[in-house]
Amino acid sequence: MEDNLVSRTSLGAAFMRGYHALYDNPKIFDDPLAYSLLTGEERSVIARRLI
Repeated sequence: MEDNLVSRTSLGAAFMRGYHALYDNPKIFDDPLAYSLLTGEERSVIARRLI
């Protein structure tokens, strides 16, 4: 891993935790801060890749 770069694994985990907190029911856990760790662009890129 290169210095000063965020891993794609951590970005993906934050996205999935944030998505689960907002949209899934029933919730297994609630992580209301997960999406705030990502920029809007990061959320968009990850969402497009998952679709």
